[in-house]
Amino acid sequence: TTIYVYDRPQVVLEKSMSEGETYCAGDPITLSVKPLDGTNADDLKYQWLRNNEVLPETSATLVDRPMGAADNLNDTVYNYVAIVQNKHSLCQADMTNLTFSVTVKPLPVPTISVYDNNGDPITASQLICPNRNIRLQGTNLSGKPFEYIWYSQNEEDIAPTNKPNEVWVSPATTTTYTLTVRNKETGCERSATTTVHVQPVPNIMITSSAKVVDGKSVACVNDPEIILKVVAADGSELNMKNYVFYWYEDGKDFGKSAEIVVDALAASLRTYTVEVVSRVASTSIECPVTATHQVEVMDAPTTVTIDAYVDDVVLPESSFVCAGSAVKLEAKKQPNMTYEWRDNWGTIYTENNKQTFEVYPQKTTTYTVKVTNMAGCSYEVSRQILVNALPTVTVSGIKTFCLEEVGRTFTLTAASNPYSSKNTEIVWTYQVNGGTNTYKG
Repeated sequence: TTIYVYDRPQVVLEKSMSEGETYCAGDPITLSVKPLDGTNADDLKYQWLRNNEVLPETSATLVDRPMGAADNLNDTVYNYVAIVQNKHSLCQADMTNLTFSVTVKPLPVPTISVYDNNGDPITASQLICPNRNIRLQGTNLSGKPFEYIWYSQNEEDIAPTNKPNEVWVSPATTTTYTLTVRNKETGCERSATTTVHVQPVPNIMITSSAKVVDGKSVACVNDPEIILKVVAADGSELNMKNYVFYWYEDGKDFGKSAEIVVDALAASLRTYTVEVVSRVASTSIECPVTATHQVEVMDAPTTVTIDAYVDDVVLPESSFVCAGSAVKLEAKKQPNMTYEWRDNWGTIYTENNKQTFEVYPQKTTTYTVKVTNMAGCSYEVSRQILVNALPTVTVSGIKTFCLEEVGRTFTLTAASNPYSSKNTEIVWTYQVNGGTNTYKG
């Protein structure tokens, strides 16, 4: 009889972590059996035990995620054993080095409850209006030092309260919130999520049939009526079947349609607000959205006057200036006005559409300015500048004398056109031997 003696498989157990390390429930742990020199891995078969329970894994490597105790409060010890045999001889490897123990720390079990501003609960399927304040309350866990970390899918502001497990949020659209609770001692954490469903509402704006300046409609007294209309922010019309409209003029009821008509009978500044309420049949809540628009009806700028200045001195209306003198014209300043100047000779001063400009009249001229406000209301005012023509001067009696005739007298006569002995002054200037002399005659 022949007796065959087989060696036991020579193997070693490799672990992804060391015994004594903190391990949180659900973390992966990897155990691998490695053959040593002289042992053929193809000749081996494997069986894995966890707390004496046979696991389905039959390969050389086990990846396990032990979840700990069902109560999630206490530590749980897991003992792993690898049974390694030779397929042919069924000789089993020494199990001394094929065991591993790990202590699993429990995970916190967070939950999230949602409440409105009055403290009433909001169910998972309930709709709320956009931007309403709601309170998220996480499970208030005790017995361990827990840290509460809140996240928003939209990265919106999350306002803390005086309780670490509660926050305030104001979602504009349907948003999912996540609460992660971490045990500060072990670092073990678990998350919970909740979705707050927000009723969709339209983004709206108000359009106007009138001229709009800086977001405000402007018109002149007795202009045609102004039509204000509420539309979607992209300019598309709102479906009358889906919404109810409430218009207010300076806080008073004004209409219940998508558009209203505003008169321009008198100068005024009025504020119009529209409230759009969804009436989709599938929901019982009403989430109004509002838009506001101002309408200003203006008088023509009839208070405008023209002042004239010569050398920065006010020129009275009855005063004359000499032909060609510089005269500054100034329309009394009005806010948000444009100016168009012209004269009675047909000249339009397109390059001087300003409040003030200089003219150099050669004859008596009437200047007119058309002043227009931002609504397009215009008013014209004129100012006449009286001009005296410059005299044309001629001198007679000029003679030529010889040097030896020194002492002889002669007469020079000056004539001007026009001439008046009351309004004309004659000043003679003459030079003798390089010097200049004057004489008034």
